[in-house]
Amino acid sequence: MAVQRIRTFRDPVLYEACREVVSVTARTRRILRDMADTLRAHTNGAGLSANQIGVSQRLIVVMRENRLLALVNPVILWEQGTQLAPEGCLSFPGLYGRVRRPMQVKVSALNEWGDPIVVTGSGEFAQCLAHEIDHLDGIVLPQLLHSRT
Repeated sequence: MAVQRIRTFRDPVLYEACREVVSVTARTRRILRDMADTLRAHTNGAGLSANQIGVSQRLIVVMRENRLLALVNPVILWEQGTQLAPEGCLSFPGLYGRVRRPMQVKVSALNEWGDPIVVTGSGEFAQCLAHEIDHLDGIVLPQLLHSRT
């Protein structure tokens, strides 16, 4: 198990846009496994982006129906509706607030083997996908609490 340290608060990597993954390799899969191990070690998390463990690549892992889903270069294709939902973040322990998120999303990505996939989600799962994809663009919870609530 390779649980990594979660970057917090003022760590600059959290505020920078992550680089696109050019090709999915064994190293990419190792990072995704480390992310999965790290997320599982924190029972209050629903997702994790690579920059939260100090890796500036467009990688996320999210929980979906008690299964972990790994996405490479995820992009929201469309979103529908809105929800104002309570939200927290492993990188900002103790900070919680209501954030406006889409009610439904459709996301295009690659899986851990480099195959294209499309994922749709609604409710909390849509919220989680949007939260983690925001991380990849350097958008973090404190910014959203002050600008979108």
